[in-house]
Amino acid sequence: MVKVLHSVLSMAPGGLENGVANLLRHHANEYNVQVLCLRELGAVGDQLNHEVPGRILFDGNSNPSLSVAIKKTKDAIETFKPDILHTHGWTTMLSGFIAAKLSNHSVKIVNGEHGVLYFENWHRRVMQRWLMNQIDLNLSVSESLAKEVQTALNVSSEKFKTIINGVNTQQFMPDAEQGDKLRKELNIPDNSIVLLAVGRMVAVKNYPFLIDVFQRLKKDCPLCHLVFCGEGEQRSELEFYAEKKNLLSHITFLGYRSDVANIMRLANIFIQTSVREGLPNTVLEALATGVPVVASNVGGTHEVLDHASDGFLFESENAEQLYNVLSELIRDPARRYQMGEAGRYKIMQRFSIHAMVRAYENTYQSLIVSR
Repeated sequence: MVKVLHSVLSMAPGGLENGVANLLRHHANEYNVQVLCLRELGAVGDQLNHEVPGRILFDGNSNPSLSVAIKKTKDAIETFKPDILHTHGWTTMLSGFIAAKLSNHSVKIVNGEHGVLYFENWHRRVMQRWLMNQIDLNLSVSESLAKEVQTALNVSSEKFKTIINGVNTQQFMPDAEQGDKLRKELNIPDNSIVLLAVGRMVAVKNYPFLIDVFQRLKKDCPLCHLVFCGEGEQRSELEFYAEKKNLLSHITFLGYRSDVANIMRLANIFIQTSVREGLPNTVLEALATGVPVVASNVGGTHEVLDHASDGFLFESENAEQLYNVLSELIRDPARRYQMGEAGRYKIMQRFSIHAMVRAYENTYQSLIVSR
């Protein structure tokens, strides 16, 4: 039995957290996996507690101090006795490394980078460089992100490995009937061209920019309807911005939804406007659902989205480019269908959840053997 302990800040909805949840759900039977939440259980964690009881560890203490994080991690290591400690980003990497050194149990340390980086503080850059060279392996969700970190922090490429996220293609799949049913439930007219954005409502997603472009599109395409799925600190601000532009009747704010696979079926076009990403899970999920994707060319997005084949890439914050590609797709339903088919086929062939899980399992095994 291989034991893996993931350390995260929380299991609130997000790409990192969904990736951990997918590993927990799909690992082979010979893997025993637990997830330590340092600050918050989160909606995804709560859901997993019902699906796989006893796998999510959270003691109810949200204290953000480093000393508390170290103690929690050390206690979890000594109780669970994992073969692999898999941290996810700066805070969990630092607390995990110290906890492992203080623990009486020997464990291999793997850190996953998902796109949230801290280069602005030179003290932290120095510490990150040192830690990344000390731990056993750094994982990245895209080649672009791996190269960015290696260059910025001067970390050897031998310390990095890329594993691109996978999608559950049995969950994320086309279903026009379900999409039509959901449109009725949300009072979206049947003949609407639905543009969908899924993600946390935070600044990095650049949603005010999307609302600006949508306002222009609406003049040319009265049938367009924009749907936001996600929760976050900017939600009330975005709703006010949409109201200020007299667009509230044409924009639906869904908030957090646990049925994202169903929400994807609403869409005629999926849009991602982020100014920064590691590799967005939602792009993969949209492609798996047979929805053409229009996405900003940031992070590793170009590694999974083939421009003009299953979607379009545009330069981040270039409103003219985004407007032009959306206008083209809105006017051409046949092109949308062809792109959707191409995207679904590609995900089935190259980015399945099973391929991703196998890649992680092989990585864990190689580290254990190297002891």
